[in-house]
Amino acid sequence: MNLSLSAKSLTLKPCLIRFREYIQTPVLTNIQIKSPGFDTYDVHPTHFPDLLAERPIILFGKWRGPVTGTFELTGKSGRGDFLTRLDISGLQPEESNRALRYLVGAYSNCRTL
Repeated sequence: MNLSLSAKSLTLKPCLIRFREYIQTPVLTNIQIKSPGFDTYDVHPTHFPDLLAERPIILFGKWRGPVTGTFELTGKSGRGDFLTRLDISGLQPEESNRALRYLVGAYSNCRTL
């Protein structure tokens, strides 16, 4: 039986080492999102955890008025300050997704409970 536990611990150790390295080196920290020129509200989450490799940033929210402006994502990376912009002025919501406005809001509110 000790041999079995020893074999499991030998195969688990490399996995644990990779996991430790993965969480020790975030890709982006101090993440903030702004929407200049675009009236957003009920945006969730309000605070973003450090971004690790191969993980998306998912943002839920609502807007008022015309679809204009940009989303700006800022943070700190291993290379220094990070900034990227997504111009949304050319985008139009699809009518087939109209019901999502209510479902996404409810979903994001439930996630924070």
